[in-house]
Amino acid sequence: MERLLRTARARVSERRTVNASTAPASATSEVSHRRVGAAIVVGTALEYFDFFLYSAMAALVIGPTFFPSDNSVASSMAALATFGVGFLARPFSGLVFGVIGDKFGHPSQRGADACVERPCSPGASS
Repeated sequence: MERLLRTARARVSERRTVNASTAPASATSEVSHRRVGAAIVVGTALEYFDFFLYSAMAALVIGPTFFPSDNSVASSMAALATFGVGFLARPFSGLVFGVIGDKFGHPSQRGADACVERPCSPGASS
């Protein structure tokens, strides 16, 4: 039994030295840092473009369409209020669903997210 443990430990240490010598750590981490940085920039740009587009369309299209009123200022303010609620609620929902994803796994997090979003989507049966 002891002999098996020694050979297993030797194989593990041998694999570690082979993996460490074949790929330099600084080159791979630099490439991965660049990819992560690029993904962050693209994701943030798309998110702010989404908020910019909604804020530009809120007063012109969304207010009169979804909040019809005799007073055009009231319908525009209602559309901008929904924009504000979405802008403020986004970090809190990210925090809540991030904790759920970390504790219970990402499939559970996606299931909880779907349960929250489904009643709010168009065509959802009540």
